[in-house]
Amino acid sequence: MITENQPGAMQPVCFTVAGRAVPWARVGHKGSVKFTPTPVRNYQAEVKAAASAAMAGRDLLACPIDLVVMFNLAVPRSWHKWRQAAALAGHVRPASPPDLDNLIKCIKDACNQVVYRDDSQIVEITARKRYARRPGASVIVAPT
Repeated sequence: MITENQPGAMQPVCFTVAGRAVPWARVGHKGSVKFTPTPVRNYQAEVKAAASAAMAGRDLLACPIDLVVMFNLAVPRSWHKWRQAAALAGHVRPASPPDLDNLIKCIKDACNQVVYRDDSQIVEITARKRYARRPGASVIVAPT
């Protein structure tokens, strides 16, 4: 547990996951066997690796947490150039799938036992989807 006298105490954990963000998906069933879809498992592994690197050996956060996530989505290639430019300028916003709450859930679950003990410690979430040239997710986990 981090105390306020230790180096790194109360410092936010910041990391970026490059590439297309994958939303959380309902657990699948094959008979009585439950499984997490492969794309979700792979994306969560990428998030865990980035989060673990950002932790740099720190202990898990054991306090209330604020979570800030920015999801950068790729602009559809099928759009006309003028619409792509408008999207990159922020005039067109991604009000279409994937759902923001499912994107957040995937990040929250991946950070369990890597950044914090449990996502129940999160007391405030700020999240946004926007179009960008390079898709990815920027995450800040800040002790409150």
